[in-house]
Amino acid sequence: MKSKLLSILLSFIMLLSTVSCSDFFNNDPKTALTKEEAFSKLENIEPLLTGLYTNWRNNTRRDRWGLVFQLGTDESQQGAYQVRTDPDQAAMDKYNGFLAPSNNTLTRQWDDRWKIVTAAASGSRNCKCVGIK
Repeated sequence: MKSKLLSILLSFIMLLSTVSCSDFFNNDPKTALTKEEAFSKLENIEPLLTGLYTNWRNNTRRDRWGLVFQLGTDESQQGAYQVRTDPDQAAMDKYNGFLAPSNNTLTRQWDDRWKIVTAAASGSRNCKCVGIK
């Protein structure tokens, strides 16, 4: 008797698990903006741009390698202070094959920047605001 009841109950549960609503996953999100909504108002775009500028600053200036694109300028030359504080740290003002594709640090700098550039390009392409080109 118990096994028959258990069998009927399991069969009923399995039957219920196969039934579903066809439009269950077709609903629009209630807490997120669609791409059209995100780029339709200036109030939505300003936080996006602020975030992009913040990411640019945080990702491209986090250490001395943020200066890699200033090679040859006086900002990247090793001075007396650097020699006294950390003499093992090489100067960045030499053009001795440092800008080769095999340089992982340089590749990381470009990768960090291109994520932000492509996000900004996507935003400008999708912008539908009045008066914004």
